[in-house]
Amino acid sequence: MARAVESLSTALSPSTTRNYNIAVRSFLIYVGATYPEVIRLEQLRRDPHILGWMASLRAQTPPLATTTCIGRFIALRAIFSELAWSSQIAELARLLRREDIPRTPQSLPRPLTAEQDQLLQQELLRRNDLVGNVFLLLRHTGMRIGECVDLSYDCLHSTGPNQWAIHVPLGKLKTERMVPVDDFVRDLVHRLRFFRSLDPLPTDVGPQSLSIVAFERNRKLQLQRWALLLNSLHEAPYILADQWRFVIGQRRMVHFETNLMIVKRYALESGVHGALRACWRQPCQDVIVGQQ
Repeated sequence: MARAVESLSTALSPSTTRNYNIAVRSFLIYVGATYPEVIRLEQLRRDPHILGWMASLRAQTPPLATTTCIGRFIALRAIFSELAWSSQIAELARLLRREDIPRTPQSLPRPLTAEQDQLLQQELLRRNDLVGNVFLLLRHTGMRIGECVDLSYDCLHSTGPNQWAIHVPLGKLKTERMVPVDDFVRDLVHRLRFFRSLDPLPTDVGPQSLSIVAFERNRKLQLQRWALLLNSLHEAPYILADQWRFVIGQRRMVHFETNLMIVKRYALESGVHGALRACWRQPCQDVIVGQQ
């Protein structure tokens, strides 16, 4: 099995190789403890060896997450397929079937309550610092935190009299877009520009390529620190940055007359999946969203 893992993970990342090894170790520990007489691949059978191992994973205390079980099933199935080819034992490829792998559970971000949303906004407005304005921008535009910190210095554009839009660069979905914003968001961008002006600005870089947020250290580490800061502002369950940006869809669909145009606009700002998730999370009195 070690040779099969090595063959499968030649061009894969170390984390993927580690997942293969975890699945193999879990299976071998179960078989060695429950069926010590099994010492060769030819002795493996679907029942009881494979089915028993799958049942033992589900019976663990505390229970494993469904996604963890799915990952181990998929990893071991790939290893058996590799062994069936390399060892010329065709039966190994049929030990773990595709239908044995459960469906991935539909995970939806836990919505923030209206009280949490209000308290967080009040605290961020009171702070009025770089991080506070970044998270307020997330809250009122629905963009991702990575997209927010990658905004260019001249991201704000006028689209008409008292009408504004933010140009969001290429991000997670490999697309760029224009997000319509109001006067409040316009002022947020101006404040972020002010904080950026306090940092040393390269003389050979124009506004088009200059980021609106400067990083002194590792970018990923800085984002992690900001996420921890968001959770320290309020005594509430752990809040993800995505939960914070999804609030915009929830509030629009609760406080405004929900119609297809609002859903369409939110889809342009936060992606189609974000809009559908926001509709799905609404309580029963907002069932009109699902009907439309």
